[in-house]
This record gives sequence, structure tokens and C-alpha cells, in this order.
Amino acid sequence: MNNLGKTYLCFEGALWSVIKEDKDHIILRHILKPKEVIKRHYHRITNEWIVITHGKFSVEIDGEKEKFDLPYNGTATVIHFPSGAKHSLRALSKMSYFVLRDRKDRTIYCR
Repeated sequence: MNNLGKTYLCFEGALWSVIKEDKDHIILRHILKPKEVIKRHYHRITNEWIVITHGKFSVEIDGEKEKFDLPYNGTATVIHFPSGAKHSLRALSKMSYFVLRDRKDRTIYCR
């Protein structure tokens, strides 16, 4: 298991781990091409998670970097970006994933 992510046996289990009962969440779907980057940014008051089933990518959270190579095997990995944590993502292969946020907040990009 990677230090920055937690793997679940199925996509639904991954979602249940993030979504709290009777609370609104924002869900986005991203598709990235190889070498495409989500630039380093943070959210002041929003917790953010990515839920991904497969792909090769690297993630940085507050200076800690980790590479992921997730095979398509029915599992899903969740990576949490706490509010205020500066984070980025780089696709190393074509990938599709979901972003969940626990509230609406501005995205603040770092220099």
C-alpha cells in the first residue's frame, strides 16, 4: 500500500469511506492525458479526496511525493488532501478519476 493512499475492495466502498451521511458533497470527474498536470494548489476550508480505480500518476501533498501504478482489478484507491494542504497531481498514463469535496471553496494556486 502507498503511504498517501488507501485501497478499498471496490469503488462503492471507497465512496462510502469519504461521503458522510446526510451531508452535501461536490463530485467532479477528471480525465487526464499522459504528462498532464493539475497544478499545485490548496483550498482554505475544503477537504478534498480523489477516488481512482486505475492508472499511473504521481501526487504531491505538502512536499511529500509518491508515485502510483494502479492496475485495473476492481479496487479503488482514495487519496485525501486535507484543507490547507498544498497538492498537485501528474498523469503518467491516461487516467480518469473522481474528485470529492466536502464543501464549496476557492482553489488557490501556488507559485
